[in-house]
Amino acid sequence: MGYAERIKQLRDMLNKSQAVFGDSIGVSRDVINNLERAKKPVEPNRLILERICEVYNVNREWLDTGTGEMFRDTSREEAIAQFVGEALADESDKFKANFISILAELDEDGWNTLKKAAIILADVAKKEGG
Repeated sequence: MGYAERIKQLRDMLNKSQAVFGDSIGVSRDVINNLERAKKPVEPNRLILERICEVYNVNREWLDTGTGEMFRDTSREEAIAQFVGEALADESDKFKANFISILAELDEDGWNTLKKAAIILADVAKKEGG
């Protein structure tokens, strides 16, 4: 399996169209289409490969050779940063961006209030069996 098949496999796993996948890494749908439909093994531009790994946390060894896990392990901080980045980039979901903005404006008292509310919600969920 070459780059073409692995890029398509990744895109399918992420459930992204060629247009959305291409846009997320800064190339057109046509570039992704050409990469996936390559008749002979071809190595994509190094910057495209780096961008795929960066944006989707892809294991570069897997992308290059097909060995190892498709995705790299992420730290808690990396997962949070990725979520925030995706939430702010998703123009169709203003709720997430607004919620993150509200969190960013909290002072220490606000965080303490939010913590108390989260504890109460967790207790209610336990009592309700959820």
